[in-house]
Amino acid sequence: FYFCTKMPLTQEQAELRAQSFKLIDSEKIKYVLYLKLNEDKYFDGQVSIIFELLQPSDHIFLDFAGKDLKSYCINQLVIDPSDLPKYWDSNYIKVPQSALHEGLNTITIEFTAEYVNDGYGLHKFVDTDGKIYLTSTMCPYNCNKVLPCFD
Repeated sequence: FYFCTKMPLTQEQAELRAQSFKLIDSEKIKYVLYLKLNEDKYFDGQVSIIFELLQPSDHIFLDFAGKDLKSYCINQLVIDPSDLPKYWDSNYIKVPQSALHEGLNTITIEFTAEYVNDGYGLHKFVDTDGKIYLTSTMCPYNCNKVLPCFD
């Protein structure tokens, strides 16, 4: 595994990561998501990702193009906040192989992301009635602008 840069996810990266999972379907990767929808230009969240691995791998990483990581926990390993830049490059979050195990794994992350007005993420706007509205198409690649996830 090489630590990703701001380049888009490649087919090779996706295939290597997928080989570690028992099954890639909605029954094997689960997300528990909480969002705090703030009135300014940012929103906060917490996501727990529960997934099964055939075997630990150094090809496991999450996609996240948000504003900030506040906390990061892999199974029982809590990453020190001062170490977060070693794991997150503003597009991808590295999951250390040493923190993973065969079978069920849980990653919990607290984060901040920015509302968008281009439709690629969580879109926030004020309509002609003066009310604030939120919308998102949440297509797979653009989910990473809303929450840390496996693309």
